[in-house]
Amino acid sequence: MIKNIAKGYQKLFFSAVKLLALILFCTLIGFAFVFPLWKWASSSPSSYTIACIVCIFLVLAYIAFASLKKLGLKRWLFTLAKLLTIASGLSIAILSVLKGNRILALATIPIAFIIYGLLSFGAKHK
Repeated sequence: MIKNIAKGYQKLFFSAVKLLALILFCTLIGFAFVFPLWKWASSSPSSYTIACIVCIFLVLAYIAFASLKKLGLKRWLFTLAKLLTIASGLSIAILSVLKGNRILALATIPIAFIIYGLLSFGAKHK
């Protein structure tokens, strides 16, 4: 019986050690990635911003080309048009509100939904 209790505590102890080791490992790996990026962003914000924008553009281009291969050109263009309709409608509405033109913002949202509906349900893109 004491042997089983000792094995249980030993298992609990090693589980706690494994958990602490995992936390330490994740902290060190995170520090190894984050600290150089923070140092770069602090010392040269303009080059860091340009590098981040380029990386984001490359990821978006990769996703776009991968989905183009998967969907085909016609369906991909319809999907892109729908995404651009949503993004431009929201952007115009937000910018209009920020500039004080609430009437344009109120008109933009329904127009964007109508255009999205036409693209989604009105056009045949199969």
